[in-house]
Amino acid sequence: MKTAVILFFFLSALIPLTSMGQQPVRDENGFTMKSFTGNGSFTPQNQVKAGEVWNSIGPFGGDVLDIAIDPLDPNTIFAAAGVPYVSHNGGETWQVLESLKNLAAAPINTFEASPNGVIYASGPYSYYKVFRSTDGGETWVQKSIPVNASGLDITIDPTDPNVVYVGLTSVLGASANNVIIKSINQGDNWTYFNMIVYCR
Repeated sequence: MKTAVILFFFLSALIPLTSMGQQPVRDENGFTMKSFTGNGSFTPQNQVKAGEVWNSIGPFGGDVLDIAIDPLDPNTIFAAAGVPYVSHNGGETWQVLESLKNLAAAPINTFEASPNGVIYASGPYSYYKVFRSTDGGETWVQKSIPVNASGLDITIDPTDPNVVYVGLTSVLGASANNVIIKSINQGDNWTYFNMIVYCR
């Protein structure tokens, strides 16, 4: 009995020492890589459990609120994390999208890509404007919108890539909630929906 107790304590002390020798898998920035196993928990990369595995590919250091993939070049991925990021190799590496960052001068929280390769972006402080790129994100132009609000979400009509919808922040003190705008010419001109709700 005494031998069994001694052996138990010996093994208990040995297990933590063994686990200390396992080094976490890190990315090029020194962050610990994680994989989502689909069961509600994160595990170190290369440890596969039941369910599909999700691998962390970055960008690291921010909360990614939206992503979009260029349909004309599936290796080009845009990530909105306040700072706009782009990857040209399917997420292997990321870089700040300086052209959009400098033009917006405000956080970018949403991206959308149309089937014809036009990319749109906006953010919570981009009042009166939405940003558009027609060359895969290399250059950007600012398109004016007709209401003092900023874009929270962008979507494209699946039957017509020229038709763009933008969900907006509400305007304080406004008599109407013009919170959705629509363009039928890729953002050159906009109309808005009056979605006011009367309270009784």
